[in-house]
Amino acid sequence: MDGTFFPVARYGVDRPLLLLGADGYRDTRIDRSWNAVLARSGARVRRRQLDDAAHAVFTDYAALVPQLQAAGLISAADRVRLVGAIGAIGAWDAVRAVRHQLRGFFDRRVPACAQ
Repeated sequence: MDGTFFPVARYGVDRPLLLLGADGYRDTRIDRSWNAVLARSGARVRRRQLDDAAHAVFTDYAALVPQLQAAGLISAADRVRLVGAIGAIGAWDAVRAVRHQLRGFFDRRVPACAQ
C-alpha cells in the first residue's frame, strides 16, 4: 500500500499481488516500481486506488485523524493533508474503504480465504 517494490520489480511476481495506492499521494519512485512490477508480472497483479485519500490513510491515522478533527485538535485542512477527504464523514470511512479493497482482492484472487 503506497510503497515501493524495487526488489520485486526486477523479477516480477508469480502469485497474486495487490498494489493499493492513494490518489492524493504521488511519488515517482512508487510509480516506477509499480510500473515495473506490472510489466513483469502480467495479470497476477492488480493496481487499485483509493479516491479522495492521502498517504497516511493506510495507517492508524485513518481512524485517528477524523477524531482529532472532531475534538478540535486539528483543522479540516490538516485532516485532508494526512488522510484525505475520504475520512470527512466519519472516522471509519477510510478504514472501511481499505478493508473493502483488501477483502475484494482476497475474495477474487485467493478463493480459499473467502470461506
